[in-house]
Amino acid sequence: MANIIGIDLGTTNSVISFLDPLGKPKIQASPEGDHLTPSVVAFEGKNVIVGEESKKMLQIKNENVFSEFKREMGSDTEYSSGDQKYSASDLSAFVLKKLIQNTEESLGKIDEIVITIPANFSNEAREDTIRAGKIAGYDVKYIINEPTAAAIYYARELNLNSGTYAVYDFGGGTFDVSIVEILDDSVEIITSSGVNKLGGKDLDEKLLEIITLKFKSESNEELQLGTVHELAVSVEDTKITLSSRESAPISVFGGTSGRTNFEITREEFEKSISVFITQSEMLCEQALEDADKSINDIIDVFLVGGSTRIPCVVDSVKKTFNRQPKSIANPDEVVALGASLYAGYQYKDLLNPQQKNELDSMDIQEVTNHYFGTFALDRQKSNHMINDIVIEKNTKIPAEISKMYYTMTDNQESVGCEVTQSSAPETDTNFVKIVWEGKLKLPPNRPSGQPIEVIFKYDINQVMHCMFRDVSTNEIVEVNLNSNGDESSDHQNFKSEKDEIDSFLIE
Repeated sequence: MANIIGIDLGTTNSVISFLDPLGKPKIQASPEGDHLTPSVVAFEGKNVIVGEESKKMLQIKNENVFSEFKREMGSDTEYSSGDQKYSASDLSAFVLKKLIQNTEESLGKIDEIVITIPANFSNEAREDTIRAGKIAGYDVKYIINEPTAAAIYYARELNLNSGTYAVYDFGGGTFDVSIVEILDDSVEIITSSGVNKLGGKDLDEKLLEIITLKFKSESNEELQLGTVHELAVSVEDTKITLSSRESAPISVFGGTSGRTNFEITREEFEKSISVFITQSEMLCEQALEDADKSINDIIDVFLVGGSTRIPCVVDSVKKTFNRQPKSIANPDEVVALGASLYAGYQYKDLLNPQQKNELDSMDIQEVTNHYFGTFALDRQKSNHMINDIVIEKNTKIPAEISKMYYTMTDNQESVGCEVTQSSAPETDTNFVKIVWEGKLKLPPNRPSGQPIEVIFKYDINQVMHCMFRDVSTNEIVEVNLNSNGDESSDHQNFKSEKDEIDSFLIE
């Protein structure tokens, strides 16, 4: 029997799940017996340490310990340890290797993996996730949005009635909400909204601000954690305490006071994070609007992610959707469990007969998570340069869209080729992100109005493949954004060099 696994590569913790011989998803525990592996990487000489031990090192501010690097996927952020530099993909690969190694010790060789990502991940962040898998030794053919994986798990475990549901995913580093349509074992994502830097770590920072202010008030000292002072209980554990109690004791050791004791109340904590709660409510409302649904259309709301244990978060969901949200399993584990089901769905040919029978009726439909376009001159607007959208957000995937443009001037010898990304249907070139740019060379001595075909393909992993083609000569510029490692261009530098003579025209 082939071993196929799903991995929730999280900001704070990562989880791995596999299908048992009957096709049921199971969590793979670490050698220490834990279901969650901290997404923390430490370096000690030539040794790489991942998980609980590296998390302990992080608490004493070791300079060679790194966490929360998932938030920098898709960026050019570098992490230095000695004379070595690592990208977010490199560090993520260490976590993947650790999870896979743990699983192989129990199950044997792993054949295929599926990795989960936030629904609102950028194209570059998706590329980096696939790249991390390759660094870890796997050709990652499939990634899946975290809310989609959770929806798959809930749909199968609860045998849900057909209808519309919401998946509310508030994890350690990111927030997503998805509106999904379920019909028997079919899961169709209607839309997703979210933000990549809103999670439990942001809530921890607000709690630390309260601790810092109260400590100064009590001791007349500035809090210097990791050098002068230490907390008896970590900020994260204090947050967990406040999820079940109205107040939590704080003890700070060190400094001139020796030991300072005080309390923080749940009310103080909830007030400090209210701006984040409001932001999540607005994103929920935006998702409903994008899906053309009202709260009355939503049958149930399912909770995902450790931050959904916080009482005011649950109250916020209840208020926003006018119903009590549900959670049938550990909210930290449902994404990984759904990912292993998705892995089985994609690799049916590798399953045993019982597993195939269990997953035979599954069907999953994802949608695009952003708008994608290109720059062109609009004749309707006095040849004003605009961002022309080629693929709309929430288009069912895989998708392929072709649009025809035309050269602007006589004797035009090139056209600039841009691939843009935006979260809104933005036509203003100042408010979109350029994820790739190139140039298509043209033959000389031709009149204006020569056709240029632009084809955008959006694959099942929500990664772009783009082609710009001169129809007359079949000259092509092509980019597969998941494999070539191109970085996003700087928009301001691009605009300063942009010349309308190499543009193409919207007829």
